[in-house]
Order: sequence, then structure tokens, then C-alpha cells
Amino acid sequence: MTTDNFKPGSGGDDPDIEAARADIQKAEHKISEATKELAEGSEDLQRAEARLEEAEHHNIEVTLIWGGTGASKPAKIPVTDTAGEVFKLVYKEFGQKPTDQDTFEVNEKDFPRSRFSEPVKKLVHEFGPKLSFEVIPPTSGA
Repeated sequence: MTTDNFKPGSGGDDPDIEAARADIQKAEHKISEATKELAEGSEDLQRAEARLEEAEHHNIEVTLIWGGTGASKPAKIPVTDTAGEVFKLVYKEFGQKPTDQDTFEVNEKDFPRSRFSEPVKKLVHEFGPKLSFEVIPPTSGA
């Protein structure tokens, strides 16, 4: 091959140069697509991390109290749990069994069984973010 009819940037009549240019364009396109996918993946990761952080904020720490002894324990619960589920947790944590005579308090205020279906989130709005759930057995004298 001679360089007589080669013009810089033209590729001349050489099919190898044209094929190399086509390969370079394909590679550049693949790099561009991969860069877009990486950016989208990064955005997906950021969204997933934000959802995780949000989910963590949907758990709150409360105090569980067994009125029979006055003993208390901290517990982390989802704000979607109901008051009834939290009172069940009080029984479980203190190894106690429910009776029909037990009474209940949230933040030292009477809490009737008729409100057991209310979500903790609603109680946060009513009582504030620091909640204590107390089960008072009939023999406690409290």
C-alpha cells in the first residue's frame, strides 16, 4: 500500500481503517450506554438507601412497663403496630399472662381496650414521641 492517496482523517480507501473507526464508534457507544446504566444504578441505590432510612424512622423506641412490679424495659416497635400489639409485647417481655381485670395506661393515662386497634403512629400524634405502655394487673394496687 502506498500513502499517495491517504489524506489525514479521511481513511482513504483502506477498509481496515474504516473498520477500525466503526469499531471505535461502537466502543464509544457502549461506553456511553454503560455510563448511563451506572448513573441509573447509582440513582436506584440512592433511592433504596433513602427508603431504608425512612423505614428506620418508622420504628420508635417506647418503654414497656409491668405495673405489678414497676419494672420497665425499652423496646423498638414499628409505628404501624397497634396499641394492642404493644400491650401483648408487655405481657411477653415480662413473662405474664393477660387477665380480664388488667388495666392499661399510655403515658400514665387510662387507655381502654376499645382503643387497642389504634396504630402507634396515632398515639405519637396524641401523646408525643416518648411513649410508655403499662399493663396493670388487678393485684398490683397501682
